[in-house]
Amino acid sequence: MKKFVLTGLTCFFAFLSFSQNVYEWYQDGVLIFQLNTTGKYNIQSVKHEVNLDDVAFLQDMRNVYGVTEVSRILYDHPDPKLNHTFQINFDK
Repeated sequence: MKKFVLTGLTCFFAFLSFSQNVYEWYQDGVLIFQLNTTGKYNIQSVKHEVNLDDVAFLQDMRNVYGVTEVSRILYDHPDPKLNHTFQINFDK
């Protein structure tokens, strides 16, 4: 009986250690995206801060997906393509 319980506990704890994958380059609740510099969407910001009320196409997503913050992460980069890189933070 002790061997059965010991084997069961060993299997249980072994499965717990493999229950979640952690990836170094991923972060929960964060999405980084880049807008096309010639596209129809334009997001205005003061340095890196974006006012969510000023971004019309994010209004629906703000409520549905729980968008809490949008920021321009490379606002002072000399390359205009990288200058249009944004980060969206979501609530839990």
